[in-house]
Amino acid sequence: LQAGAFYSKRNAEKLKAKIQTMTQNPVTVFKEGDFYKVRISGFMTKGNANQLKNSLYLQKIKSYIPKK
Repeated sequence: LQAGAFYSKRNAEKLKAKIQTMTQNPVTVFKEGDFYKVRISGFMTKGNANQLKNSLYLQKIKSYIPKK
């Protein structure tokens, strides 16, 4: 589940910290091209990923499930 892409590593780290309070899943920041991306992994099912996606939406955090 990807929850953000930022030019600023600081902004990505702030979002990571916020999301970590909402889930036990691993939350990572990695650089891809010019962006620092925030990803949540470790879901047992796509349904579990969708549950967190909905919770993030309620906190006004847009996210999506990337295609593999």
